[in-house]
Amino acid sequence: MFVHSTLAFAELVFGKGAKVVLIHEEIYGPFLDLYLANQKRLAFPFQTCMARDRIEAMRMAQRHYRKGRVVLIDRGVPGDIAFAKLHHKLGNISNDEMRVYYGMLGHGVPHFIPASLVPKVSCSAATQTANFEASEDDDDLALLALPERAVRIVYLRVDAQIAFARMQKRGNAGEVDSYKLGYFFDLCDAYDETIDAFRRELPTGSVRTVQYNATRRVDETGHMLRKDCLAVWRAVRK
Repeated sequence: MFVHSTLAFAELVFGKGAKVVLIHEEIYGPFLDLYLANQKRLAFPFQTCMARDRIEAMRMAQRHYRKGRVVLIDRGVPGDIAFAKLHHKLGNISNDEMRVYYGMLGHGVPHFIPASLVPKVSCSAATQTANFEASEDDDDLALLALPERAVRIVYLRVDAQIAFARMQKRGNAGEVDSYKLGYFFDLCDAYDETIDAFRRELPTGSVRTVQYNATRRVDETGHMLRKDCLAVWRAVRK
């Protein structure tokens, strides 16, 4: 969901006036363009930059949660892991780089990353590769894990052919030039594997999948209508 749609979703779920904080994805366009033009060289730097952003988003969400607020993260760690796994499969990220990547996530948001996804690497090695320094606002790392059932993941699942067609319709030149249909089949597999790992290891009901193949109507800005946000919410509640 885009930012506008996520805010509409929040209003429908929690009501107007609820203490809802939205953390949305911000990507520096020129860096994204460079990455799309040379994914073989830039897959690892791009994914590590995204990982650090996600870690900061999760820590921000945890601070808001402790103050009684609901936090919606428009895009999060599971999706990033799916992309990293795909690049690893394609040979754009090496085994050593993948260990460093998981070490960053494991150190930055402990107790959240499914153990089944993480290569066998010692905690000390993960800490060394992460090389993070806690800010003055951070509590002890052991307290950064959210309580059970505090996290909800909503996976809007789309078949590869439809995702590919939607990408082409968006008309981003870098994406259109870089991605073929086969890439989307591999990406869907990486997403399914990643989401299944989170579903197995998070408390029951924490992960919900919504089939999103149907063509959704959008408003004049290209975002989901409120009625479709509500349809997603109903599917999540089942």
